[in-house]
Amino acid sequence: MVKISQDKNNKLLQDFVRNILQIRSISTQRFIKKIGIISSDVMSDILASLMISVDYF
Repeated sequence: MVKISQDKNNKLLQDFVRNILQIRSISTQRFIKKIGIISSDVMSDILASLMISVDYF
């Protein structure tokens, strides 16, 4: 699980906790517009969680 806190850059309406095991791939063509930016700290947490979940070291 990774907590993503609301801030002015990501423009979330509230804090979120996401289960990394539920991440799936999607086509970039499905994106219509960019809403916000995820901080590098959150991206590092997501990557670390993914690496653990797929047993990649």
